[in-house]
Amino acid sequence: MDREKKKRRKRRSFNKELKAEAVRLCKVGDRTIAQVARDLDLTETALRDWVKQAEIDATAHAGSSVHGTGIASGPLTTQEREELVRLRRLIGIRFSSVAGKRPTNPLDNTGQRRFCG
Repeated sequence: MDREKKKRRKRRSFNKELKAEAVRLCKVGDRTIAQVARDLDLTETALRDWVKQAEIDATAHAGSSVHGTGIASGPLTTQEREELVRLRRLIGIRFSSVAGKRPTNPLDNTGQRRFCG
């Protein structure tokens, strides 16, 4: 069996408005996610992820995901994901300024955890 290899697509980024419109088209109900993805030249997986994230965000707005403990439960909302990315970048900047450079692997060759600074 000789199959052609699919050419890998260049990674693209999409703005919030396009994502919201694509999700809206899926929720209207007259077309499947696969059809909407084809019409908008998106991957079906990406569109499914957007729909899933929109449902998580809608659920979070309906009721709080914190159960009195100060610890959120369940999947992260878009706002929480953005905050996590911001904090990880901040930690990376602080770490690199203290140690000189950020290691690619926090474990050394022996499998033991390395401690910095």
